[in-house]
Amino acid sequence: MPFEDFSLKGIIFLLLGGSICPDLSHMGRKGICNNPFGNGGKLMQQFLNDEGVTIAIPLSEKYMLSIREAACYFNIGVKKMRRLAEENMGRFSVYSGNRYLINRTKFEQFLNETSAI
Repeated sequence: MPFEDFSLKGIIFLLLGGSICPDLSHMGRKGICNNPFGNGGKLMQQFLNDEGVTIAIPLSEKYMLSIREAACYFNIGVKKMRRLAEENMGRFSVYSGNRYLINRTKFEQFLNETSAI
């Protein structure tokens, strides 16, 4: 497994909703996109399965992204990403419970068709 040397602090960070991001220029003051693993800048989300084994899922393979994950993946600020999700409900974002989720493929298509955001 490529991430065998994780610290417990890093795993807890991800379990609480943290994202790994190679570019820290848009990191919020709470360190939303902090990269505790130094994994070469790969955008991954990791969890523990029922057996306690760490599973890494690349964000490029996830169908829906949270606002924070989408901000890291597309290199857009969290506030701007939330505003885009609110303004384009049904086009590429959905509101599930108390959070917005971004359909990654539809948002990529939206970015290709848009000259400015």
